[in-house]
Amino acid sequence: MSGEAQGLYMWLLSQQSRQGSIPADLGKLARMARMDPEHFEQLWSQEIAACFEPTDDGSQRLHNRKLTEILEERDQVLAKRSAAGAKGGAATAGKPSSSKSQAKLKHRRS
Repeated sequence: MSGEAQGLYMWLLSQQSRQGSIPADLGKLARMARMDPEHFEQLWSQEIAACFEPTDDGSQRLHNRKLTEILEERDQVLAKRSAAGAKGGAATAGKPSSSKSQAKLKHRRS
């Protein structure tokens, strides 16, 4: 893959990361990338198209399957951490603070 194609590929991945997928309309992608449409389509067809596939929801959008998997795994980890944090916060919400934490708090206020 040429350097220019690598840059475009990374930009497309960043767009997918932010939006969840990218438009399947190459003209729209070229405008978003601020590239000449013919040059964009040349890079796309020769070097990048194989890296993206249609989304499963039939929305006329494309995605990189590996990035989609990574983002889904990240979301699952974040959800688990959030649930664990909420559970831990709920468990300590009704407990009185320890004397050490009270002493630290008084020291900070002075």
